[in-house]
Amino acid sequence: MRRRLLFAVLGLALIGTLPVQTASAQTQAGDSVTGSYATILPTTGWTLDAHSGPSGEAPSGTISCISVATGLTRFTLPVTCLVVSGNQATVVGSDSLAPGQVLTVTVWVEDNGTAENDRLGYSVALQPPPSSCSITTSGFALPLPGQSGPGITVVDGPPLPTSKDECKNGGWRNFPGFKNQGDCVSFVATGGKDQPNGP
Repeated sequence: MRRRLLFAVLGLALIGTLPVQTASAQTQAGDSVTGSYATILPTTGWTLDAHSGPSGEAPSGTISCISVATGLTRFTLPVTCLVVSGNQATVVGSDSLAPGQVLTVTVWVEDNGTAENDRLGYSVALQPPPSSCSITTSGFALPLPGQSGPGITVVDGPPLPTSKDECKNGGWRNFPGFKNQGDCVSFVATGGKDQPNGP
């Protein structure tokens, strides 16, 4: 299985950093990038389900590479980094193939409202992931014709309070989800474990 995965990875690595695109979505608190899309050259699809806190903390989810010809998943990697700014995002997925061999995929996306207008690019490397990720738009690929739907969905979650002072004197109103000052203070005091209870 690992050998088959390695061959698939090496095949993608030969493609270089030729970009791709995605579609479909769901929203959650914090930052997220969700959807799936495919490109013409190469005819490769990606499915993204990446989530993190509003500042990129605790990234989770997966990046999957799909064969457009067969519909089969070539590989799936756990998300190790997510950074979102407005309608743009960079997602990094990484996993060990074998001792001393690490596969890292970086996907950058731009959410422009529909599948035909959204953009996505990627790079594949047999190396450890970067210590931090940042927004990049180093190139995008043409989408596979005939795609429809909402496209890539990028959610740039609002920041959350980090101190009790930010909650006082009506400051709690600056952070969506809190019903009052006490709700906001409780969130800070528990390090985020006591989630907002407001609408």
